[in-house]
Amino acid sequence: MHAPSAGVRTFEASLMNSPDGESAPFVDNVVIDGPVELWLVQVEKAMRRGISKLLNLSIQGFKGNKKEKWVKDTIGQLLITTG
Repeated sequence: MHAPSAGVRTFEASLMNSPDGESAPFVDNVVIDGPVELWLVQVEKAMRRGISKLLNLSIQGFKGNKKEKWVKDTIGQLLITTG
């Protein structure tokens, strides 16, 4: 999450992190403001869109690159799903 420097305290979620240090960016940032029930649904949608995009890239990488490079460049969750 980060706060823009425009003086207004609006926070945005831009990615998700795993406990083992991997991160997966969202396709679009999600504004974290207002009732949690509303923005948390948007975070979940952003997570799904982000993982979907990364999965498509992972499948392309699996088909096109050397496997060692693909493993290094791809987050673990997608390695299991793609392979």
